[in-house]
Amino acid sequence: MKNKLILLAILGVALMFVAAGCRSNTVTGNVVAEKDSAAPVQSAQKPAAQTEQPAPATDDSIYAVECKQDSDCGETVYGERYCFQNGVVTPLTKNICVNPGSIKSYCKREMADEVLMCASGKEVCRKGECYVLANLPCTDSDGGKNYDVAGTVVDAEMLEYKDYCIDKYQIMEYFCPSTNKGLVLKEPKICTGGKCITGACVD
Repeated sequence: MKNKLILLAILGVALMFVAAGCRSNTVTGNVVAEKDSAAPVQSAQKPAAQTEQPAPATDDSIYAVECKQDSDCGETVYGERYCFQNGVVTPLTKNICVNPGSIKSYCKREMADEVLMCASGKEVCRKGECYVLANLPCTDSDGGKNYDVAGTVVDAEMLEYKDYCIDKYQIMEYFCPSTNKGLVLKEPKICTGGKCITGACVD
């Protein structure tokens, strides 16, 4: 009987140890579970949408094209016309586009003369205009074919012609014609009953 009691006591102690071990495993499992539940959860996040990068700038976008044609640089400026060697000269300032349409384009000014020649023998330049000689006045200081007076004729080109003696008996008389007013005509004339002195027939 005594041996049975000792055996039951040993079995009781053994069961206590077994129960304690199970409790320890249960606690440890909870701890592990808690640790596992406390671990950060990595959620599957979508990568942020990437913004489109602008295309690399080209030379044309960096440097503006200044001009594509001459008119982009401004209008031509005309100066006051004048006469030179029976031609009408118009000074002007041109605005020119260099390297048109290129990033190296630029505007520059050039000064030049525009020349319009009047018709030789038919027109004359006056105050920057071509005038028809026949339509311009001719003046004769002695009034026309006056052989007794030494006269001076001025034509449309503002040129002077003076009566003169060809020899001591002959005169060269200049006069304005009734037609082709701006032109000058001349006529040799023998002095009748006298001599030619300083462009006039003198008795």
